[in-house]
Amino acid sequence: MIFIPMKLSFITLFIISCVLFSSCKENLSEIPVDDNSDSLIVIGGLFSLTGNWNTLGKDAIAAADIAISQANTIAAERGLSIRFSFKSFDTKLIPDLALASLKEANSKKIQVLIGPQSSAELSALKSYADSTRILLISPSSTAGSLAIPNDYILRICPNDTKEGPAIASMMKYEAKTVMIPFWRNDIGNKGLSVSAKTAFAKNGGIVLNDISYEPGITDYSKVLATLKETCVNAIQQYGINAIAIYNPGFDEVVDIASYITSNDTVLTSISWYGGDGTVGSQALLSQPKFFEKVGYPCPAFGIGEAFTKADPIILAIKNKTGTIPDAYALGVYDAIMITALSIMGSDSKDMSKEFFRQAVMKQAELYYGATGWTILDNNGDRKYASFDMLGIRSQAGKSTWQTIGTYSESIGYRPR
Repeated sequence: MIFIPMKLSFITLFIISCVLFSSCKENLSEIPVDDNSDSLIVIGGLFSLTGNWNTLGKDAIAAADIAISQANTIAAERGLSIRFSFKSFDTKLIPDLALASLKEANSKKIQVLIGPQSSAELSALKSYADSTRILLISPSSTAGSLAIPNDYILRICPNDTKEGPAIASMMKYEAKTVMIPFWRNDIGNKGLSVSAKTAFAKNGGIVLNDISYEPGITDYSKVLATLKETCVNAIQQYGINAIAIYNPGFDEVVDIASYITSNDTVLTSISWYGGDGTVGSQALLSQPKFFEKVGYPCPAFGIGEAFTKADPIILAIKNKTGTIPDAYALGVYDAIMITALSIMGSDSKDMSKEFFRQAVMKQAELYYGATGWTILDNNGDRKYASFDMLGIRSQAGKSTWQTIGTYSESIGYRPR
C-alpha cells in the first residue's frame, strides 16, 4: 500500500468503475500518469461497454470523466498535492468476466471500484470482495438479496424493495388488476419480480404464475408461446384491459420484441411494463413501434429537487455521448465525488479498509449531489428514493425516451 505524504494519509491507489467507449477522442482510462507518485489516486471501474446495457456504461464513463475533473479542481483549490485519475474494465455485463476483472484489479492493488452495473455481476463478486475487503460501490444494482449490513458492497441507488412498489403503483393507477410476471432469470431481475409481485398483491391485484427465460438464449419462440397461452387464458377470465405483463430484463427484450409480429393481436394488445435494466436504453429504439404500442414504461430512480445541480452534468454527459443520462449514470458521478471527498477530507492516520468504508458511508450521509441526498441505510443501500417513469414515445416523427410519470413513497404514482 502506498501512502499519501500529507494530512490525508490515506489509501493511495483506487480504481472507480467507469467505461471507455470507442468513439471517445481521448482514451480516458489511459491518461498518462506517474505510477510512482505518492500523490496520485487512480480511480477506475467495472461497467458494460460492449455487452448488454451498454447505454449506461457509455454514459457512466462520461460521468466519471466529469467527476474526476471536478475532484481535481477541488483538490487544487484546497491546496492539496493529490490528483485523481482512473482506469476502467469492460465487464460486458457477464458475471465471470466481472470477477476476472476484479481479480485483475486486486493484483494491481486496486482497493475500491464503482460498479458493477448488474446484481448478477455483483453477486458473483461479493464473496471475493468481502474476503479481500475491496470496496464495491454500484450505481445500479437493485437485488434486495444483496442488502447485507457491514459487507463491502455499497449501492448509490435504491434496491428493489423500493422499485417494486413504484411499478405496482403505476399499474394500479392504470387500472391493471392482473399481473403476468415475465422476467430474465438472474438475481437482479428475479428480485425486481418478487418485489413488484408483492406490492401488486398488497394493492389488491392478482398475480399469475411466473414465466422466466435464461440469459443468453437466442430462440424465444417457446417461452413466448407459454406467455401467449397465459395471456389468452387471462383475457378470457379478466379482460384484456386488466392485464399487465411485467418484463424486467436487459437489452434482450429487443430480441423478444422481434419475435412478436405486428399482427399478433394478443401480445401487442396487452400493456407491458419494464424494469430499470432497460430504462433509457438506446437498443430499444431499434424496435420503437412495438415498445410504443405496448407502453413499456420503465422506472429510473428520480433526482427530485436535485435537478439544479444535475442539469449541467446531464448536459455535459449528453455532449459527450449524444444521449440523455438517467439517474444511474449520475450516480457514477456522485459515487466518484463521495469517494474523492472522503479521501480529501480525512485527517486520520488509520489506513484500514474498514475505516475507509466508514468514511465513505459518512460522506454519503453529508453529500447532496446530482442524484440528491445520497445517505445510505444500514445495509449500505440508498435510504430514500423517488422514481421517474420513462417510456418510448414519438414526438415530431422521432421516437425518444420521455418521462411519462413520477412516483414517490408518500404520494404514489402520478402521470406527467
